[in-house]
Amino acid sequence: KATRQQAEASVKMAEEMIVKYKTEKGKYPEKIALVLWSVETQRNEGSQVATALHLLGMKPIWDKKDKVTGVEAIPGGLLGRPRIDIHIQASGLFRDSFPGVIRLLDQAVREAAKLKDVENFIARHSAKIKAALQVEGYAPEEAEDCSHIRVFSEAPGNYACRVQELAPNSSLWEKDTEIADVFIRQVSYGYGNGSWGKPLQSAYVKNLEDVKIAMHTRSSNLVKTMDNDDVFGYLGGITMAV
Repeated sequence: KATRQQAEASVKMAEEMIVKYKTEKGKYPEKIALVLWSVETQRNEGSQVATALHLLGMKPIWDKKDKVTGVEAIPGGLLGRPRIDIHIQASGLFRDSFPGVIRLLDQAVREAAKLKDVENFIARHSAKIKAALQVEGYAPEEAEDCSHIRVFSEAPGNYACRVQELAPNSSLWEKDTEIADVFIRQVSYGYGNGSWGKPLQSAYVKNLEDVKIAMHTRSSNLVKTMDNDDVFGYLGGITMAV
């Protein structure tokens, strides 16, 4: 679970990303991709999850025991900016360790998409994804459900994105796009309240179109970015895929 202190720190982290992008590009980032790992989430006490919620313009609901029981919207007047869309790239271990958190994030996305008090990138992107899926032959109800899925990972029971194996074996590929294609096939399974482990490559690719930032947190200097191939596997994979 996210602690109250970490949730408060995550507000600052989310706003710093938004301000940095807006300062450099002159506009708000429409969507931010976040990599979620199980052990890292335990280390940072859920700060990355709380960051995702704040980007959406949502916040946790706490009970008397400081347990998160749900989410609620931050009013647009207090938020003071658009609701930023998210793309969650979860590891297989995170998927299995925190299914409740995934469902919470899915709930937050679906509730945020309904709001009209400020500019809403979640709603805009969901409408675009739904239209694209219907063109591909999805039934309207299925397209509507899949258009709101923002948490993706490997297939159930799978724990590898394959970038780690491909990158050093340069005799197997000529261009980065070949690795990106493998990554997309491996990690484009959707997770949420409406589906769990559903192959959604088309929806996944449409989700990537609006990603402006890819971010992964590191809460310890025990293992740095070049010490673990999972860092370039997931953060590098999502960057190449975008």
